[in-house]
Amino acid sequence: MNPIASELTVADDLYCSVPGGGTGEEIDDTVSADIVEGDEINGDAADEAVEELDEDPVTSSPSKIRKDPADELPFEWYVIKVANGREDTLSRKVEKTLALRGLEAFVRNIVVPKQKVTEIKEGKKKIREIKLYQGYFFMECQLVEEIWYLLRDIQGVGSFVGGVGNKPMPMTPDEVRKLRDMMEQRESEEPPELKIDVKKNDTVKVKDGPFENFEGIVEEVHPKTGKLRVMVTIFGRDTPVELEYWQVEQT
Repeated sequence: MNPIASELTVADDLYCSVPGGGTGEEIDDTVSADIVEGDEINGDAADEAVEELDEDPVTSSPSKIRKDPADELPFEWYVIKVANGREDTLSRKVEKTLALRGLEAFVRNIVVPKQKVTEIKEGKKKIREIKLYQGYFFMECQLVEEIWYLLRDIQGVGSFVGGVGNKPMPMTPDEVRKLRDMMEQRESEEPPELKIDVKKNDTVKVKDGPFENFEGIVEEVHPKTGKLRVMVTIFGRDTPVELEYWQVEQT
């Protein structure tokens, strides 16, 4: 058989053997339609997959992200009772323990309010600091549980001042304002205030100067200048005299 004729016969058979008597062009059209429809289906599925990726619940649901409870707590001032005379030592110990436990971010300030005063003893002037609130220190913090437990673990540190049950009461805005005023005054360059042990209407005895051994009653006290106005009796008559505070002593 002629090989060329044989190839043509096979080709004709393929072209004509279409189910239902169709032509080869109909087969091509049917296949093309199926391919187009398949592409559309795959495209829709891909779009749905992209939408599912965009709706990732981890990034689109903020409620599932854990928040630090301290983020919602305000910084407030509290008064903490401590052993009397150990205010400085215990406040420093609290600061060190906060650093060791990584809790310093929850505390802004720890304060032991003090005031500088001038005293004269044995004729010598001395300047020293006195604690305004003995047995207490003040702390500005976010009161998370870790702070609560830390204070309880330190020997010598007592409880919070104020509050009901296990809920400490922070300082009021007026109390905080007064505390800040004291802190600012301490940092200023003003001369220290004199410590005068006598007050108005006290009976005193003059121990130095021209009126030595005279007794009198204090009428005025001037802490800034250290002066006193004392009413003494001279020749049977009440006479006001001005004295230095260190020139008198209480009787």
